[in-house]
Amino acid sequence: MDLAELGRLVEQGDGTTLEFKKSTGELREAMEAVCGMLNAFGNGKVLFGVTNAGEVVGQDVADRTLNDIANESRKLEPKADVTTIRAALPSGRTVLVVEARAVEPGPFTCAGRPLL
Repeated sequence: MDLAELGRLVEQGDGTTLEFKKSTGELREAMEAVCGMLNAFGNGKVLFGVTNAGEVVGQDVADRTLNDIANESRKLEPKADVTTIRAALPSGRTVLVVEARAVEPGPFTCAGRPLL
């Protein structure tokens, strides 16, 4: 994803199908938000590396970071199509865009809990 596309996403603001998280330290909460988006709309996105105020700060991303996202997304039931896209910042940090789409009809749960 290029910076212009990232900018357009951030301009939309935190809303019904878009969630901002400063870092993957908030991964569990982000996946709970995704679960709610899947139940309400069938899709949603979380941007890691963007504050609630819409400030793009990025984060350092290692293989473990991507593995953690994959592992957490497996807690969504029924299965959802979850894709992680990187947006490199000039600072060398990265914004991760996690997109989820329903593959099967819900209701969806996250770690066994239904969320709206």
